[in-house]
Parts: sequence; C-alpha cells; structure tokens
Amino acid sequence: MDQEAEDIKYEEELQQSAAYRCEKPENRGKKRFLYGISMGGSVALLLHRKAPDYWDGAILLAPMCKVKLPFLVLHGGDDIVTDPSVSKLLFEKASSRDKTFKLYPGMWHALTAELPDDVERVYSDIINWLDERANSSASVSKMSSTSNF
Repeated sequence: MDQEAEDIKYEEELQQSAAYRCEKPENRGKKRFLYGISMGGSVALLLHRKAPDYWDGAILLAPMCKVKLPFLVLHGGDDIVTDPSVSKLLFEKASSRDKTFKLYPGMWHALTAELPDDVERVYSDIINWLDERANSSASVSKMSSTSNF
C-alpha cells in the first residue's frame, strides 16, 4: 500500500472512531467538540475538514495548524516546543468569528502535565468554554472572539 492510500485509510478510521463515540445513545443530541494537543490539533482539524457540519468546535493546546471552526487555543507562555507567538498569530488570522486564545505565563508545552493548580486552571478554562457553547441556544457564529495575550 502506498503512502497516500495509507493516509486515506487512516483518515477514514479516525472519522469512524469519532462518529462511533459521538453516536452512542448517551451522546446523541449533544454538541460535538474536537480536542487536539500539538500535532494532534492538525488531526482534529483533519476530522473537521472531512465533516465540517458534524463538529461544533475545537480545543487546541499548542496547535500547529489553520482553523476555520469555533475554537479555543491554549498555550504555555514559556513553551519551547512550539512558539506561543504562532498560536497568537493563528488566533489573529483565523477566519472563525468564535475564537478564544489563552496564554498561561510561566507554563510550558504540556499544559495538562503542569503543577496541579495550573492544570486545574487549564481544565477550568476548557470546561467553561465548552459549557458556554454546549449550553447556548445562540448560534456559535454570534459569539465573539476573545484573548488574554
């Protein structure tokens, strides 16, 4: 199998796996969000590109990609793996009207593997962002962009 065929097969398996989880009886009718860390942000957005109407938004930690759907970008201010200014630029250039950027001074690349209080703050920000969108009857396109850089 050549590389292109392998990539197509992998993409199809990712989409099927995500659809399976979202279509479980307990998840039917709920909004669907993607989550990606670093290069996983690209994988999450690949899933979105395959079925853009299926996903309601994305949470991206230290991403390396372009974004068009509603998204939350989180980045450690002292990250040396991916430059925080790239996430800032992504936020500024993304065409999405519903976008949020959070920079955590003193934190590194793996935001969910920091000190417990810092991890709690990161997850709290993620949960708040999700709650605002999952419980909102308003269209996501009406939500505004915010940042704390």
